Amino acid sequence: MVEAAQDDCKANPKLFERLLEDAEKPLYPGCKNFTKLSALVKLYNLKERYGWSDKSFSELLSLLGDMLPVNNELPLSMYEAKKTLNALGMEYEKIHACPNDCILFRNELKYASSCPTCGASRWKVNRRGSKKSKGVPAKVMWYFPPIPRFKRMFQSSKIAKDLIWHAESGEFDGKMRHPSDSPSWKVIDHRWPDFVAEPRNLRLAISEDGINPHSSLSSRYSCWPVVMITYNLPPWLCMKRKFMMLSLLISGPQQLGNDIDIYLAPLIEDLKTLWEIGVEAYDAYQREVFTLRVVLLWTINDFPAYGNLSGCTVKGYFACPICGPETYSHRLKHGRKNSFTGKTKDGLNSRLDLMDMGLRCELAPRFESNRTYLPPACYTLSRKEKKVFCQTLAELKVPEGYCSNFRNLVSMEDLKLYGLKSHDYHTLMQQLLPVALRSLLPKHARKCELAVGTRENTVAGGTIVMDCGPNYLVVLDDPYESNTPLPIPIPGQATTVGAAVGYQVLWPTHLVNLSTKFIKGSHKGKRQKTTENDLKIGENPQDINNFDALVGLMLNEGKTQGVEVPNDVFGESFKTFLMKEDMDMIISFKHLQKKLSDARLIERFAFINPALVSKAGMGETIKENRSRLIANRLMHAKRADYIFIPYNPDFHWVLVALDMRTMTAYYLDPMQKQPCDDLKEIVNMALRIHPPEKQRSSKREPTWVKVVCPRQLGSVECGYYVMRYMKDIIVDPSLLSTKMPSFQSSKSCRSHFDDSHKFSSHDK
Repeated sequence: MVEAAQDDCKANPKLFERLLEDAEKPLYPGCKNFTKLSALVKLYNLKERYGWSDKSFSELLSLLGDMLPVNNELPLSMYEAKKTLNALGMEYEKIHACPNDCILFRNELKYASSCPTCGASRWKVNRRGSKKSKGVPAKVMWYFPPIPRFKRMFQSSKIAKDLIWHAESGEFDGKMRHPSDSPSWKVIDHRWPDFVAEPRNLRLAISEDGINPHSSLSSRYSCWPVVMITYNLPPWLCMKRKFMMLSLLISGPQQLGNDIDIYLAPLIEDLKTLWEIGVEAYDAYQREVFTLRVVLLWTINDFPAYGNLSGCTVKGYFACPICGPETYSHRLKHGRKNSFTGKTKDGLNSRLDLMDMGLRCELAPRFESNRTYLPPACYTLSRKEKKVFCQTLAELKVPEGYCSNFRNLVSMEDLKLYGLKSHDYHTLMQQLLPVALRSLLPKHARKCELAVGTRENTVAGGTIVMDCGPNYLVVLDDPYESNTPLPIPIPGQATTVGAAVGYQVLWPTHLVNLSTKFIKGSHKGKRQKTTENDLKIGENPQDINNFDALVGLMLNEGKTQGVEVPNDVFGESFKTFLMKEDMDMIISFKHLQKKLSDARLIERFAFINPALVSKAGMGETIKENRSRLIANRLMHAKRADYIFIPYNPDFHWVLVALDMRTMTAYYLDPMQKQPCDDLKEIVNMALRIHPPEKQRSSKREPTWVKVVCPRQLGSVECGYYVMRYMKDIIVDPSLLSTKMPSFQSSKSCRSHFDDSHKFSSHDK
């Protein structure tokens, strides 16, 4: 350390002599472990590592001086310590700047007193604008030249050895483990072989962003640090704090915008010198002098700063830096903003814009009476799901220094996150969200395998995000064959599977193999085994009336089939995918549809979609919204005498049969329990919102009647029993007012029960 400081003290030999004396002088008479300089350096290192203030450090030095023996050499204040350490520190320059960011007062303008561009004074002016404080600059930039710092790195034999790690790390295995595996690094190797011939030449990145240096969040002061990162180091060192060099510190108070190039000029000049000519440096590891050169690989910044640095357009119709004038964008009619791939905010205007573009029609707002209802999107979490998510984050344990302790940031009372720093947001988005949301993903967000050419030629694993017609939008998670070309490449960014890891890419639907997990066997006291089956999507949806052939196909071929559910089942038509574990649903649809068609009773009976109104479903969790869904179905089923509401309060199916003529709610439970409060509340509220036209009295709430019905045999047949209740009621509605017959009394019913369990082993 002292030897490295010798070169910096050539202009002041006495300063180096004093430093040499401090390096040899013991901390106190008889001390063998510390010298004055070594003790002070270790204490100062602790100060910087843990962010101690200058005042606290001065008090610590004073206290330690009293504790040590008499005649000790420890400085008693921060001021005295700085005088001792000045010889070790790197030089820096304070460059005055125009308060309007026009120029820097350097080179030929070094002695100017005002800006030649705008005429603003170089010196601070009082608030009245009458008196100038000469000697006190209006704006200052601190510049830390990188050349002496690069030389100092090579004067340490350990660091000098680490700086050639990238050349000795071995061959590229197809995975990006270090910037040396990136395409930008490879381009440098290909275009400038003379630069590559010297492995000690440095490859850099520059990061810049505005920060608020004050503790008060209400302050608008913006200070801009420019940090330089050296990528020659191994991955466990290159992002360490000690190797991140502060190159520029630009004072505020306003943001710089496009004027940042004025302040980058000194740094750019030094980088050009290091690239074109180079400087002589001593390598302590190889013990030789060499010519050091550097290259700037990339800059790291947010999107607005990217526009300031590169001069690219980042706003308006052509804001995409890749597509440029060919950017596909349009002005939103309701949101009054330019749209490229959609808006991030979700509100009424966003939903109206989606309707205008013909996208996500299921999210269209519903205008009912004096209220507007926005259907929940797939990313909307219920209160129960929010609790699971927040609880997962609160109990998460990560290594020290990885991120903040999320237990202190999660509020379980209002289910929100508070006080996250920018690094916490980055960690949450990149690493923790997939873990916390793993069990809460909607049905269409599935793990899949991606193929090229044929379905059997799988090249990667991914997660489906969205159905985009002939393609799926997927996140590419796990590359099997990194060099395989993408079927739909990302222009200018990724053309192979290995380069697209972590990106959202379009993949042809017929080349996506879904994989899903289901439980085989359900035996009490035994651990359930989970197996994973690869399922393939049928290309053409099947008609619901062809269920016999459909079930056979699924059992024999293991394919996932698309099914069109008609209007007369749930009051609305929709397309869904059915898998082997959905056999209960298949059988239910088949028999209900057949019974209604044969008896010509379709208009007399209506059904509520259980997935939207059940407490344990994937739809709304707010009672008012679920009640409104039931009321909306009642409004469209005006001619129905009976409304069937299959309901799942918590992993168990029950049935409510609403007699619209008498305002009676018949409750049927295979376990013969009492109806839960949640079910009664949403049904009563729905009838208050939309009372049936066939009820002529002033009665606004139904009479609840518990029907004596057959009890299920085991622990997993409740879904089957609920379906049988509905079929028997359709055949003979009078069963609701009498004791329903046991299924076991009918030989045909018992036979049908046995057949149904050949198809499915569960009811949820």
